[in-house]
Amino acid sequence: MNHTKDKGDAQASREPLLSADDAALYLHVARSTLATWRCVKRGPRFLKLGRGCWYRVSDLDAWISRQERDPEAA
Repeated sequence: MNHTKDKGDAQASREPLLSADDAALYLHVARSTLATWRCVKRGPRFLKLGRGCWYRVSDLDAWISRQERDPEAA
């Protein structure tokens, strides 16, 4: 069994985490919006640690990038 992490995983594990309140501020949405997205399996990736939900800035940025739409393609 291989117990080594790749460098991307190791880097992500050292990245500071944002609370749900801070993530909501970062995304300019209400904290309740994040909670709703988690319940319906939408929104950015998050970590469930204990009773709290935590977000990596890199995951928030990746999610923001995936929201980009081309108005010409519609």
